[in-house]
Amino acid sequence: MNKLLIAENFDRSARTYDRYAFVQRTAAGRLAGQFPRGGVSSILEIGMGTGLLTEMLLKMFPGARIDALDISPGMVETARARFAGNPAFSCTTIDAEIFEPDKRYELIASNAVFHWFSGLDGAVAKYRSALAGGGMLAFTAFGPQTFQELRGALQACFGPETAIASSSFPGADAYRGVLKKYFPVFRVEEVLIREDFDSLLELVRAIKRTGTRGSGLPGGIPWGRGILKEVEKSYRRQHGGICASFNLLVCRACAE
Repeated sequence: MNKLLIAENFDRSARTYDRYAFVQRTAAGRLAGQFPRGGVSSILEIGMGTGLLTEMLLKMFPGARIDALDISPGMVETARARFAGNPAFSCTTIDAEIFEPDKRYELIASNAVFHWFSGLDGAVAKYRSALAGGGMLAFTAFGPQTFQELRGALQACFGPETAIASSSFPGADAYRGVLKKYFPVFRVEEVLIREDFDSLLELVRAIKRTGTRGSGLPGGIPWGRGILKEVEKSYRRQHGGICASFNLLVCRACAE
């Protein structure tokens, strides 16, 4: 994964993210349902973005201290403004795969971040070691079938080898394998969320304005009017409309 590009994409979308993040907000709600009920005083949030999940955490655990981090300076600035004056929240700009926790947490949470990691095993091992006894690691990630309709339409236009960012995302079995390695108790739930759009342009805008665009079209081809028309025609021929599937993985694991 190109971390610089990922950070730049999320920087550009910091002001528009909340407006277009329907799926991310849905994912955060599902994740919140996995958290323990009460009794949590220390939380680490990995990749808090604009603070969608953070807001839920603050309401669920009013007595907890939340340390948060994100790779995007723009997202960190937005989150700081959102929770300005709240002494229970602090955040840092840093790549979660570089960050080294210097204390232990009762809950480590993350929404729609782990699929961007270059080394899933190393990340899970690190955050497992940062859990207090009996603590929980709970996160969502998007799997490889995310935007499968868009991938199919692009392949019809540019060839069967065409890939998009989500093509390289780990699947449910990969998460089960690494969690089993480090935790005695874990669960990975796979959920398919579908969002409909009036046009391909609307879908492309939603992708850009949530920072999830990856490296764009193959070969750096720009999304010009002609390309949009060609891909949309392929999209509608295959699916009868413009829809997007999100292969959501909801994961939780408990330390001994």
